Amino acid sequence: MVAADHPLASAAGARILAAGGNAFDAAVAVSFAAGVVRPYSTGLGGGGFALLKTAGGTPVVIDFRECAPEACTADRYLDGEGNPIPRKTVHGPWAAGVPGTLKGATYILEHFGTMSLPEVIQPALELAESGFPVDQHTHEAMVTLAERMQGHPGYPTRFAELYQTFLTNGEPYAIGDTLRRPRLAETLRLIADGGPDVLYAPEGSLHRALVDHMHQSNGPLTSADLAGYELVVREPLAGRFREYETWTMPPPSSGGAVISAVLNAVERFERTAPDRGDANELWPHFLVECFKHSFADRASGLGDWDFDSTGRIHRAIKQMTDTSAAAQIVRDFDPDQTRESDHYGTVTVPDDGGTSHFCVIDAAGNAVAWTETINLEFGSYEIIPGTGIILNNELDDFSVTAGAANRYGLVQSEMNLIGPGKRPLSSMSPTIITRDGHPVLLIGGSGGPRIITGTLHALLNILEFGLRADRAVTAPRFHHQWQPDIVRVEPGLDSAVLTGLMRRGHRVEEYPSSPGIVQLIDCRDSVLIGISDPRKGGRPAGR
Repeated sequence: MVAADHPLASAAGARILAAGGNAFDAAVAVSFAAGVVRPYSTGLGGGGFALLKTAGGTPVVIDFRECAPEACTADRYLDGEGNPIPRKTVHGPWAAGVPGTLKGATYILEHFGTMSLPEVIQPALELAESGFPVDQHTHEAMVTLAERMQGHPGYPTRFAELYQTFLTNGEPYAIGDTLRRPRLAETLRLIADGGPDVLYAPEGSLHRALVDHMHQSNGPLTSADLAGYELVVREPLAGRFREYETWTMPPPSSGGAVISAVLNAVERFERTAPDRGDANELWPHFLVECFKHSFADRASGLGDWDFDSTGRIHRAIKQMTDTSAAAQIVRDFDPDQTRESDHYGTVTVPDDGGTSHFCVIDAAGNAVAWTETINLEFGSYEIIPGTGIILNNELDDFSVTAGAANRYGLVQSEMNLIGPGKRPLSSMSPTIITRDGHPVLLIGGSGGPRIITGTLHALLNILEFGLRADRAVTAPRFHHQWQPDIVRVEPGLDSAVLTGLMRRGHRVEEYPSSPGIVQLIDCRDSVLIGISDPRKGGRPAGR
């Protein structure tokens, strides 16, 4: 079973499974295909995390998150008065981190797969060459792109290749129009023949094209940055929820720590919840309070723990995932009211949109939960000339001054300050749930910080509230990330829930956009159930 956020990406993975490949072969094929058909969400110019579980084995994390070029220090993003320079981490060459997706995909194929690189690239190559119909979600991304191009008169010239590739005379493609990506097809052929060296080795053609582009545009990324990029193999955060084992993301992702903290608090709360007649209002209120505590801890304590010389991030993770933090959240919970923002957080250590997630499982029980991204829609707007590769704007996930909010409204501490070689704090949350070592759920999502709450909603809907997998994903959600102090709610949320939240002092507003996109595979029974979130038009594929 394959569950991706585009039907053609799911089909690419299913095709590899049908040809005899394992889950890891299929996952790499999905990654390449998603970069073709969801170009505003992911691609070879980005990075991410894969949580892999071999049949009978312990899960492992492959971290191919982008990192900051050597020249990227916080002062380079500030004006003469110490204020962040508008949009410098959002659009243009100074927004892009060193991409890691190609390094991650080829590493996973070499160490876990069974098929060749040309074989797993072939479905993506065919999609790029022959084209594919523009769906509703892609059309909407193009509409947003057209509006931003119109709002910044210099952008159509400055980002000419993006403008010409994804718009027609400045207008979005219509739904059903065919989008072809011949330059990306040629790039995929180069990769199939030459492997990752075409991008990371100084003699590689993609390497030279990117370095030349950065030089011409006065960007920071150098040949040494590319050649020096390394992925990291990590241990996942291991925990328990009731009878299940949970395997979640460690830093530089914050997703695993927040998910673990909330699950621990929910399990403790269900044993001690007050016996009241307003239980339907109480649970949502409690969940929002958990979100506020955990995102406050995320902001104050988390960052890239490979640069954690003081041990602060390690201590923050230990506190967030420990059951004593859950006990503190439950003790602190007031069933009748919420509190001001500065009240929240359990970490007490001394002075931390675009995205694509998919899941794959094969007949042998090999399992993958994989999240990758170029960050915001269409990333930095920079395309490596002539290659079809859109560069990420992942440097917006750093802070350039402590306390400043990024484009998702997330407030960061000095633990996530931009710095050479650092990986920015992420919300990506690929998660595997097992029982007695066997996969139960593979899950994750896209949508910035809404990844975390979307994944939690779907997990709790299944494991705590017993909903079917499809309903668990489609049920209306709510989100709180501590700052801004707003509960974002999806249309269709039960009116009693809304009333209960407002009665307790929560400020409630509708989502201005999607509440996050969740893909999952339910492995609890002999029949696998794959769910691709209909909010993005995905569809699973199996064999």
